Amino acid sequence: MSPKALDYSQLHDLFSRYAAGEDLSRLNREWTLDVNKTGYIPTIIVVLAIIAVLAAIIFQSMN
Repeated sequence: MSPKALDYSQLHDLFSRYAAGEDLSRLNREWTLDVNKTGYIPTIIVVLAIIAVLAAIIFQSMN
């Protein structure tokens, strides 16, 4: 379960448990794994775009 999958009642329960002093560090470890799953795709696209621009510049300078 990730924070996005929680509805209002589940979120309210989670905050109530946190306020009561329950150790929720397990959730932090689980949710941290979900944070950057799609973050790599835009980075790869940007890197490939930079490589393409550099290749175009090098190819034009050779002609």
